[in-house]
Amino acid sequence: MLKICFPPIHPLGVSVTQRYEQYQSTDAGSSIPNADDFVRLVNKIAADRARREMARRVEEEEINRSRRRVRVRIAGRGDALYIISIAAKLAEMHPQTLRKYDREGLVSPSRTQGSRRLYSEEDLERLQIVRRLAEDLGLNLNGVGLVLELVQHMRGMLEVLEQSDDVKESASAKAVADEIKVILNYLGVE
Repeated sequence: MLKICFPPIHPLGVSVTQRYEQYQSTDAGSSIPNADDFVRLVNKIAADRARREMARRVEEEEINRSRRRVRVRIAGRGDALYIISIAAKLAEMHPQTLRKYDREGLVSPSRTQGSRRLYSEEDLERLQIVRRLAEDLGLNLNGVGLVLELVQHMRGMLEVLEQSDDVKESASAKAVADEIKVILNYLGVE
């Protein structure tokens, strides 16, 4: 019984052919049927392995690059935009919580072409409000959504009260504006 031992395969398959030629020149190599097919197969396997390794390295590099903080200027705005991991740290929440709030419609971050969430400073402020309503005041997410809508309407009313010349001079308008400010402060809104 003939025992054939091939040397270890180089990852790119370069040395396999050279070693095979050396082996073929000996007497033992001449008795192997289909040895050329075997060498081609070994070289193909080694080349495939090298391609997969290269693709893995490129993918790993891309993932590492995407984990870095993203700062983008959109349409002339100077707002910093943060990827979800950075936004979660700034808001002191888990990234999964931010995803949940996005699904529920409580926060609507902008998206990149690759559908990555980018959180602005306004989004981070809104997250703080959501957190106060949910954790400190004990509201469920539906209640938080309702309060956020009310806050938005109250901000609009306050803006009208503060900008209208006719309403500015009225004592009752000033009292209403002050009450709205007290409510917004209680909710953590500036």
